[in-house]
Amino acid sequence: MNASADTSWSEWPAPAKLNLFLRIPGRRADGYHLLQTVFRLLDWGDTIRLRTRSDGRVVRHGSSTPGSRGRRP
Repeated sequence: MNASADTSWSEWPAPAKLNLFLRIPGRRADGYHLLQTVFRLLDWGDTIRLRTRSDGRVVRHGSSTPGSRGRRP
């Protein structure tokens, strides 16, 4: 998506999941961890609203966003 061409919001589902099992058996050559997991998607979650900015910045809005302490940018 071209950042300067579209300023409309898009909505994306962020489904909740329940981790039933998580094991880290080692590390890959590139430094990332190997994971073994079993999880269950739940019929619950959030909706994330995003839009591109022409300046390339990432800005969070809302008083409930982690780390925001209720401040607006």
